[in-house]
This record gives sequence, structure tokens and C-alpha cells, in this order.
Amino acid sequence: MIEVKKAIPYSAIIIFLAALLFSFCKFIISKTNDRYVMYFESLNTGKICTETRFLPEKPVQGKEKMFVDELLLGPMTNRFRHLFTKGTKTEFCFVRDKTMFVGISKEALQVSAETADIKNGMRLFKKNILKNFKNINAIEMFIDGKSV
Repeated sequence: MIEVKKAIPYSAIIIFLAALLFSFCKFIISKTNDRYVMYFESLNTGKICTETRFLPEKPVQGKEKMFVDELLLGPMTNRFRHLFTKGTKTEFCFVRDKTMFVGISKEALQVSAETADIKNGMRLFKKNILKNFKNINAIEMFIDGKSV
């Protein structure tokens, strides 16, 4: 009687490893999001809490402007306070010589129970920018066109 050796396990292992390698390479190449950590004040305790967001790697408006817009939208959960009143918008945002210049609308001056007070809101706003962008050393903020 003739014995037949089965070569299927070796070829199956090779095919599996090739598929795994292909999937890993495709994952690394097609990464389209950057990870950002945002800091907000807790509604219950008043402590600073973090929230992680994955935002597009190459946004049309620029990374800094996109981040500021996301920050002004507020937290994704209802357990955290907004930095500024809902409806606050970015009027301008650009970086020059490691300084970010940000202008936000006058809605930021309004106070509500859902938002941090203006001083804490500005402090957290600056902390968010400085922690997420290593190319920025200072922030010049303007509310309704006036320097703050």
C-alpha cells in the first residue's frame, strides 16, 4: 500500500500568514484618522476629564481649525461641560511662528449652567491646544474681535 502525505496544512498555514500580512499592511497604509485627546470639566465633580476623538488626518480646513471647531462643539457625552456656550463659532484660526491666533464669536461671553465659567473655559481651551499640537507654544485669543 502506498502512503499519501498531506501537504495541505503547510499550504493552509502559508495562505493564512500571507492574508494576515496583507491585512496588516493595508491597515497601516490606509490609516486615515489622527487621535486627539480633549479635556473637559465634569458636571458632577468639577474635575478635569478626558475624551478621545479620532479626526481626519488631512482635513480641508487644516488640522488646527478642525480641532478648534470640534472643541467648540463640546463633549460627546452629557457628563461634561462645554467650554463655551453652545453656538460659539470660530471666526478665524491660524498659526504663525509657533503662535496660534483664534477668534471666536461673542456667544462665548454668555454663561449657562451647562458650560464652564469663562476663565475655566479659556484655560481648558488653551490646555487642549497646547497638549495636542507640539508646534504651538502660545495662543492669542479674541472674542468678538477683542483680545482676551
